[in-house]
Amino acid sequence: MNSSVDHVHRLVAYRRVGHYPLYVATGYATADVMMRWRQNLMLLAVIAALPCLAVWLLIAFSIRRVDAEQAAWERWQTEVATRLSMEASSRRVQRMGALGNLVAYFGERDQRTETADHATETR
Repeated sequence: MNSSVDHVHRLVAYRRVGHYPLYVATGYATADVMMRWRQNLMLLAVIAALPCLAVWLLIAFSIRRVDAEQAAWERWQTEVATRLSMEASSRRVQRMGALGNLVAYFGERDQRTETADHATETR
């Protein structure tokens, strides 16, 4: 409602006083009410935004941490696979070395036996 005195748009409220034929009315400028409402809204928005921001930062930190842990896990899995492969290769090399030593031993023994047999034949 626009005031007839100062031509300002106002919100008006009225009430009857008891059982008397008397009414009390009051009016507040709409611009003042809206300004106060916006101030309260901004305060509530800031109060609500701070915990939300903290939660989002915590989530972002947690996601980065999980990604780092996953990368470390994958590096560890690669290292384990490489180590197992190297150990298997080392065991194969050791077996081949042992087989080579065994062949050399029997080869030397056979050669000694042939040399001994040849020496007894020549006598």
